[in-house]
Amino acid sequence: MQIQVSLTLDVNANASLTQMEEQVKEAGHRWMRQALKEVVGQWEQAHRSCRACGSTQVRTEGTVGRNIQTLFGPVYLARRRFRCQQCGQRCCPSNGLLSHVHLSRVTEPLREAAMMAGASWPYRQAAGCLKRLTGAQISAEAIRLLTNAEGKAAAHRQAEHTASSSPNLRPVSQPQPMSAV
Repeated sequence: MQIQVSLTLDVNANASLTQMEEQVKEAGHRWMRQALKEVVGQWEQAHRSCRACGSTQVRTEGTVGRNIQTLFGPVYLARRRFRCQQCGQRCCPSNGLLSHVHLSRVTEPLREAAMMAGASWPYRQAAGCLKRLTGAQISAEAIRLLTNAEGKAAAHRQAEHTASSSPNLRPVSQPQPMSAV
């Protein structure tokens, strides 16, 4: 699969190096968002078949929009819907592609970055840092939810590991108060 997305950048001739760097970064994020839209569109074309019967005799029947949050900013995907000419079922091939998106909108690379930032800074500060450094727009609340979910999963894995490596260990019982005689 090959796509081509062009990048045109108008930079002020009197801009400082810092201003130029910021403009190039913003243009790069716009390019990455456009490239992701194109790649998903190409992927949908390559997977144009009915999920129910496997037929390749499908026709386009509109689009379904979905906003996702990526490491380089928000991306709106106009996902194609197809209707099978054999069995009449409708399908949206990109549903499978997007099945691993967290909180229904956050991609895996952004989830990882959000968890690292959320573990390092207060959630609001983490959201601001991610936006400034990567262009990602994710709320403090989403960072909190992702970080806490991963913390709970890590605690569960650790408890399972401890239980499986030391089956004879029992929880320490609480000392009983002594009765006065």
